[in-house]
Amino acid sequence: MEMLDGTDYLCDISINVPECGFEDEYEIQEEIEKGIDNQLEVIYYHKAMEFLMKEDSSLNESMDLASAYCYTPENINSELLATLLLQQRASEELYDLDFSELFEL
Repeated sequence: MEMLDGTDYLCDISINVPECGFEDEYEIQEEIEKGIDNQLEVIYYHKAMEFLMKEDSSLNESMDLASAYCYTPENINSELLATLLLQQRASEELYDLDFSELFEL
């Protein structure tokens, strides 16, 4: 979807566009939300550490997200923290987009 090409976090998501298209902007958002949950993941320690150093060097935000999802310090690692933060950033970016123009006549 061209609208996602200029984004920082959503550009790597692939979405399934129904043959008949989307009925409204909420269907598009729902499909992108599925992509965020299923496709955005930070794997490998060094990539996770790079992402966290750039986006949340204090780890405050990512630790808050982990806590909100009921993770405890014993069951978290840099990849999980980076993935949670990446998904949060992508969700924020998603809701800044305006898909209504796609449905204007």
